[in-house]
Amino acid sequence: MPRARPKQEIAWQPHPGPQTRLLTCPCDDILYGGARGGGKTDGTIGVCVAHATQHPEHARILYLRRTMPELEDVVVRSQQLLPLTGAEWGAQARTWTWPTGAYMRLRYLDRDADAMRYQGHAYTLIVVDEAGQFPAPTGIDELRATLRSAQGVPTRIVLTANPGGPGHDWLRERYVEGAEPNVPREIPGHDPRSPSQWRVYIPSRLQDNPSLMADPAYMDRIRAACEGQPWKLRAWLEGDWNASREGNLIRTEWIRAAPRYGRPPDTFRRVVQSWDCAMKGTQASDYNVCTTWGESDDRSVHLLDVWRQRASFGELERAALSLAARWQPSVIVVEDKANGSALIDRLRHSPEVRASIHEVSPTTDKAARMAVQTPWLETRRVWLPRAAPWLLDYESELLGFPDVPNDDQVDSTSQALDYLGSRDEGRKRAALSSLYGVRT
Repeated sequence: MPRARPKQEIAWQPHPGPQTRLLTCPCDDILYGGARGGGKTDGTIGVCVAHATQHPEHARILYLRRTMPELEDVVVRSQQLLPLTGAEWGAQARTWTWPTGAYMRLRYLDRDADAMRYQGHAYTLIVVDEAGQFPAPTGIDELRATLRSAQGVPTRIVLTANPGGPGHDWLRERYVEGAEPNVPREIPGHDPRSPSQWRVYIPSRLQDNPSLMADPAYMDRIRAACEGQPWKLRAWLEGDWNASREGNLIRTEWIRAAPRYGRPPDTFRRVVQSWDCAMKGTQASDYNVCTTWGESDDRSVHLLDVWRQRASFGELERAALSLAARWQPSVIVVEDKANGSALIDRLRHSPEVRASIHEVSPTTDKAARMAVQTPWLETRRVWLPRAAPWLLDYESELLGFPDVPNDDQVDSTSQALDYLGSRDEGRKRAALSSLYGVRT
């Protein structure tokens, strides 16, 4: 009598509802998520395993988050699940490989220019987890050109996101507005000579994730994190894409409509650097930030560079001297607090620095200082680069302010724009004194 086969234990299966819809959805372009705790990471790992199973020899998967550190929880969760499917982890290459030849690469897209590193690649599935961390879809859209298969494997891209992040507006416009949830629609503007492509938004909420709903304290923690911010509670708990920051200062449409430069002009009326300094150079401290600006004859300004680091005072001083030598500013504006006070003294007594040093002492809060400067962005007088290593972080901080963990780039920006907005010495002194209590 043949022996009974041992009963196999199911290590993971999709929850009924949104996760199951995600794994069985045939659409080419999917946005999955909405509320916090909707099971996005498990759902996307499940999508990757299903794809590798359906196309065992030819599945080529790219799994992305904004930065490499953000991938760590994905790595941990994948190490719990993927060995059960026969996949092997290559830590150095950050790649899962199945015995059949299918593979899944875990990578990052920290800036739009990183998309260039994938030119010439061919993927059958791209997953962008937490796509709401991208203020604009530029880098993600460039990656779509890598979706191809010589073996005829159907290709697609899957994004996950919550409302309220830096990418809130473009995700809502592309996937949510005018669309019925869970109902596929043709992608507008698709080449009629090609097969139709379909896009869908699959919402998922905390209530759809029994694993987290079993923890009664999880919802309490969400409520505590959103205290005093009802818009965020609606976004995180209900997945409400119509929720918006109350009192939001810098709008996405201003950043998206900002004029962009590939190469800045050769000459400017003046170049101004603006320093916002931290108290001390520890990992727990704020960042030190220097923004460099060029003013054109038409009074518009080009953001040329952003330096942002946690640094000791010695490192801060060396950076200030290096940046001054590189950009040759006519004016360096420094906030007179924390390490800024000592930096002012060093810059003024350095024979290497020819710039005029202006110290400012803010007398109003950060939001009030930035609010005064928003007309620069609203009227498109601030030029931003088309690509820069620091651009995504800069845009993310501006769009999230004041609800961001760090706002040093915002402080440096408002300080610079306040100085640049003064056309002559008298107006400059009056404007700086009113908001900052300037001493020259």
